[in-house]
Amino acid sequence: MPKKRTGVRFANATEAEFGRLLQRLRLRWEYEPHTFVLRTKPDGTPALAFTPDFYLPDINIYFELTTLRQKLVTLKNRKARLLAEQRPDVRLRILYRRDCQDVLCPARTRRAREAVLRKLLAAPPEDALRQAGWVVYLQRRADLAGRVSVMGVWLPLRPDWAGKKVNVWVYPRSLEIERGGSVIARFPCSYDERARVLTSVEPGELLAQPDMAQGTLALPQLDLRPLPDRRLPGRVRHAAQAVQPPLPL
Repeated sequence: MPKKRTGVRFANATEAEFGRLLQRLRLRWEYEPHTFVLRTKPDGTPALAFTPDFYLPDINIYFELTTLRQKLVTLKNRKARLLAEQRPDVRLRILYRRDCQDVLCPARTRRAREAVLRKLLAAPPEDALRQAGWVVYLQRRADLAGRVSVMGVWLPLRPDWAGKKVNVWVYPRSLEIERGGSVIARFPCSYDERARVLTSVEPGELLAQPDMAQGTLALPQLDLRPLPDRRLPGRVRHAAQAVQPPLPL
């Protein structure tokens, strides 16, 4: 039964989990964006074609997941060989059932995500390793003034972002706000991993967008609400301390 996540209807649950993994690694991906014609009939219509499951545009590599019957695995291997012969410029990796079981793990820590990334890519780019090294993931909605509250600090964006949902990725030395797969703002910060709190946030940078002007954002404002006692239930501490909800797809 097809699984639908983020508006994409996957062919099976394994593909849905792989898309979830790519989001956890902060890798931009597209689902079945290109079809390669490998053979044509005398009238010019395709006789044999190959549509890889996932494409990573920033790294320029395709992934094909094969976890079904051996007959289909043999056919996909044949298509992959023909594609390599006809299009040596196309990078493709086939993930078999054992490969999928190896990489489709929770990967909740930075080390675990880096290990999975190195299993997927023989030589992952430094930028990809950096992006996978986040320590806290949050979902937020901007208020009427276009501000986002992150762990007791109000981060200013723009009024035209009022009411819109954003993803917040916290790193030890920076904080990124993302929407629609693109980073829209970045704030230098200091995050205490032991105490799980932001110790400081500096004025950030609004990144260029089609409907926005690039520029420097105002100074973040401290939320003066008192921090709840750590002995209280987690749902009560949620407003002031970092939590890591399941990544949405």
